[in-house]
Amino acid sequence: MPVFTMTSAADMSRRILLARLCGAFVSGSAMLAYAGPLSANERYRLTLQVLAEASRVETKAYHRYVAFARKAKADDYRGVAYFFIALATSELIHAQNYNTVQSSLGGEVNSYPMPEIKLGETKSNLIAAAKAEINTIDNVYPDVVDKLSREGNEDAIEKAQYALKSHRQHKALIEKILAYAPIFFETVARRIDESSNQFFVCRICGSTVDAVPEKTCPICGYATLHYRPVDRSAFMR
Repeated sequence: MPVFTMTSAADMSRRILLARLCGAFVSGSAMLAYAGPLSANERYRLTLQVLAEASRVETKAYHRYVAFARKAKADDYRGVAYFFIALATSELIHAQNYNTVQSSLGGEVNSYPMPEIKLGETKSNLIAAAKAEINTIDNVYPDVVDKLSREGNEDAIEKAQYALKSHRQHKALIEKILAYAPIFFETVARRIDESSNQFFVCRICGSTVDAVPEKTCPICGYATLHYRPVDRSAFMR
């Protein structure tokens, strides 16, 4: 009889403990069930971090190209200065696109201080621009796209793809100028000055071209009415 009583008490204790544990589990599950879905800010935490950094990079590129343009104009290479401003216009659109996506996800859009820009002669600045574009294409954006893909926000991924493809255009345009520039830079620069070529930038994606496509933008697919000419008058005086 004493053995039976002790066993019953132990069994009762285990049952009470199990009931309490089950109750705690049910209570916790109920709390989770009523917590509601995660906010966009919580769901896309990594995406927001990547967008903020990408915006910073593109903003810096914008300021760098503006500085290169001012230097080229001061060196009396007006056509090259105009070309740099076309690139700067595209970079600014990329940064603005990232800021728009950040805002839509409840993120805070930061303002960045003027970066320190390393300036050289205009020829050196063109070479530096080419190297920067290559690094952006080969290193920066593959990492950006990979990280954005982890959380799968389609809007963010789309804007990153816009920027990557625009940078490929930038690289091609710079290399076109640099093809003969290492030896004949002065001649090439003067020909650019004398040229009446105009650049156009798509306001949706930043696509940068010297002739507007016939129907749609090759990067974002929107109608070409979104292309705007980059004003060259300020650099031709």
